[in-house]
Amino acid sequence: MKRFLIIILVCILSYPINAEGSLFFRVWFTDKNECGYSIDKPLDFLSEKAIVRRNKQNIRITEEDLPLTERYCKEITNIAGKELCRSKWLNSIIVESNDSSSIKIIEQLPFVKKVEFICFNGKRDKVKDEEYFSFGKSNSNSIYGASQEIINFTNCKPLHSKGIEGNNIYIALLDAGFGGIDTLSEWFDYTRIKFATDVVNPKGNIYKEHNHGTAVLSIMMTNNSGKYIGVAPKCDYALIRTEDLSIEAPYEEDFWVKGAEIADSIGVDILTSSLGYKNKQPAISSIGAEIASKKGMVVINSCGNIDKDGITAPADAQNIIAVGSVNKKGEISSFSSKGYRKNNVVKPDLVALGEECPIIDSDGNIKCAYGSSFAAPIVAGSTALIWQRMPQLTANEVTSLLRECGNRKRKPSPIYGYGIFKIKNLR
Repeated sequence: MKRFLIIILVCILSYPINAEGSLFFRVWFTDKNECGYSIDKPLDFLSEKAIVRRNKQNIRITEEDLPLTERYCKEITNIAGKELCRSKWLNSIIVESNDSSSIKIIEQLPFVKKVEFICFNGKRDKVKDEEYFSFGKSNSNSIYGASQEIINFTNCKPLHSKGIEGNNIYIALLDAGFGGIDTLSEWFDYTRIKFATDVVNPKGNIYKEHNHGTAVLSIMMTNNSGKYIGVAPKCDYALIRTEDLSIEAPYEEDFWVKGAEIADSIGVDILTSSLGYKNKQPAISSIGAEIASKKGMVVINSCGNIDKDGITAPADAQNIIAVGSVNKKGEISSFSSKGYRKNNVVKPDLVALGEECPIIDSDGNIKCAYGSSFAAPIVAGSTALIWQRMPQLTANEVTSLLRECGNRKRKPSPIYGYGIFKIKNLR
C-alpha cells in the first residue's frame, strides 16, 4: 500500500507546472504559534454557551481549540492558490492549486508538518437525488398527524405531555442544504433557527440548496398540530451546510469537520448528520467526530445505505451514535449498512424508523422517505428530550444511556446494534 501511494505522489508531482486542472491537498501545521489567541481568554474564540457546556462537564479548553495561525495560512495560499477550508482541531488547511511544484515548496516551510495530496480536479459525478414518495392522507386523528408512527416508535408522547419537547437544548444539523425552509412557515418556527451558515460556499444561501436537510430537519423541528409534530419541536437549531452534492471529493470530509467545529464554538449540545463517506481509514470526518464528542456534544450520524459494504464515516467513530434503519415492523432495512462487533465496539449503535418515514419536503408536502438519513434525526431529537429531562448528565453519559434504550442491549449485533431505539427507563 505504501508503495502504491508513493507511485501516486510521484505521478502527481510530475504534472507540468500550471497544468490544466486543480490539485487539492491538505497542509498540516506543526503548531499554533503567533495565532494571537490564548486558552486563558476563551471568549475570544468560543461563545459563552460553548464555555458553559464545557465547564459543566469539566472539559478543559486546550490549544486544539485555538484558531490557526493566520500568517501560516496566508503564506500557504500565497504559494499555492485558493484556500477551501481550514480546521483548528486538525491544525490543517485545504488548498486548491494549479501548480504541482507548489507542494514541494510548501513541504520545506518550517511550520509545515506534512503535505497530503487529496485529489486531482475532484471527481464530478452526477449524484442521484433521494426519492420521496407520496405519503397519502394520515389515518391518525391525534395532534401528531402524519408523524404519529415516529412518536409511537420512540415513545416520545409521555415526555411531550409533560412539556418536555427539547426546550433549551441546541441541535446542529450538518447537511447538503435546506432548500425551501425559508418559505415553509406553516411547518417551521423560524425563531428556533438560531444560526445558519454555508461552509461549502460562504457567500451562498443554504435555503436555495438541496432539500435533503429540509427533510431531515422536519423530523425533529416541525410543529403543526394535527398535521405533523416533530420529535423535538421546542429545540433551538443551527443549520450548517457542509456537503456539495454536485461533486464527490475527499475534501468534503474537511467541510464536515469544519461544520462540527462551528457547532462546538456556538455552544451546540447535540450534533447530528445524515452524511457518509467511504474513504481511506482513518477517515478525516471520523477523527473530527471523535474530537467533537470530547468537546461535550452528543454526536449522532446515520450509518449509511450500502448494506454489507459497511458503516460509512463518520458513523464508524467509536464514541458517537451510528443509526441504522428498520421498517414499520421493526425489521432491518435491506439497504441499511451492516457493521461489526469487535474490541467492545458495536456498529451500528442503534436503529430507528427509516422506511416509509414521514417527512416534509421543500414544497411543503408530506412525503415518505427511505434511508438511514431519516432514522438519525429521530434519535437526535429524542436525545434532546432525554437531556432536557436529565440535564445533570454529561454527553458521555447521555451517549451510554442511548445505547441502553435499544431493545437488544443485552445481545448487540452488527445488524441491529443495540436494537430499536425507544425512550425508556428515565430516572
